[in-house]
Amino acid sequence: MNGPISTLFLLAAVNSTCLAQTVPQPYRSFFTQFVDNRSLPEKALNTIGLTGKDIGRSFALIVGVSSYPNLPAAHQDLSAARADVRQLQVYLQTQEFFDEVVVLKDKDVNYETLRYFLEIYFPERLKAFPRSRFLFAYSGHGITDSTQSFLLLSQARNLNDKQNAINVSIVRNLVGNVVDAGHQVLVLLNACYGGTFLSRSFAPTLYIPRNPGAHAITAGGTNERTWHDPALGNGSVFFEKLFAGLGGLADSAPVRRDGSRGDGVISYEELASYLTQEIRIFTDQRQNPKAGDISRNGSGDGGFFFLNRGRQLKAGVVTDWNSNRAIAFGETFTDGNFIKGKAVFEDSGCVGCHMADSDEKKLGPGLLSLFKRPRMNDGTPVTKENVKAKINSGGNGMPPYGELLSEAEKDLIVFFLSKR
Repeated sequence: MNGPISTLFLLAAVNSTCLAQTVPQPYRSFFTQFVDNRSLPEKALNTIGLTGKDIGRSFALIVGVSSYPNLPAAHQDLSAARADVRQLQVYLQTQEFFDEVVVLKDKDVNYETLRYFLEIYFPERLKAFPRSRFLFAYSGHGITDSTQSFLLLSQARNLNDKQNAINVSIVRNLVGNVVDAGHQVLVLLNACYGGTFLSRSFAPTLYIPRNPGAHAITAGGTNERTWHDPALGNGSVFFEKLFAGLGGLADSAPVRRDGSRGDGVISYEELASYLTQEIRIFTDQRQNPKAGDISRNGSGDGGFFFLNRGRQLKAGVVTDWNSNRAIAFGETFTDGNFIKGKAVFEDSGCVGCHMADSDEKKLGPGLLSLFKRPRMNDGTPVTKENVKAKINSGGNGMPPYGELLSEAEKDLIVFFLSKR
């Protein structure tokens, strides 16, 4: 949110000129982040002993299906998948400084769009920018016929509808294109029966963030269902535990003489070990994540890495972030929602372009005393309805984010700004 009034982030803002030169028209609307210069800050890299010469750009394709209107009522709305997609998008853009993020949701998830991004667009980008990292994440229903696994598409008519599903092996083959082109690749697959994605098992080793590697972590095994538990948060068990681990809990090596752990880098191995142990315990072994190497000839000692969010926060590189701050639909407002509105404003990335405690311009206008002004920068009268409309529609360089925030979250932001 970030733009001339507030919407998911002009950290997430799309450079429309460069995008038009790079991406065919039918696919441009799927970008939530497109910056034309490598955005991983040197300061963030320096905290983990790296420099800009070690790492190229960061690309991500996030895929989620949460709406299944043709399924029985109990399976039509997979709200955890919706939360997974939104939270991961925000996280990658505000905490991991990804340069390009593409989000495919619901009816836009099909073989054609997956093929374009995994076989054509991202392999070309990875070849153009050496030493870059690529993340592919999926959350949605998965099905099996006991021999093969499938990712169920939004138009599916029942939980055995293979005609409206994509075979996991096909997705695996498509991902092979970015594996071949990329320096570091990681797949996060949250779907029932998704373990068939892996063809080579996980072997513990010491991973070096400078070196290449391609790996996958699936939320469960080949014959296992995956779960959501409201006690953890709005998303799936897999992704809620992922965000907890990236906060620092997964940063387990090296172990120092004083017993302290971690080096600021969360490697694939550390993340896989953390998720496997934590999710097995939490689900009483009903869900057992699987991890493996997906490179053609073995990855050696390299692989995808994340930054330890806790250490980056202490270094002043990022602001605090909490996946569980999402607001339930239909929640009524009290003055206590000022704090919630502030949290949504910050977590959504608005602070990347707007200062809520100043009227000075950052990338977008300062928003202090916004509701005491007669008009916004575009001449529209300042009312709660118009501010919310601006969040929905964007404009003047700001992408629209009406579908990325819930109505309750948008109302909370408006409430927060109205009290500044």
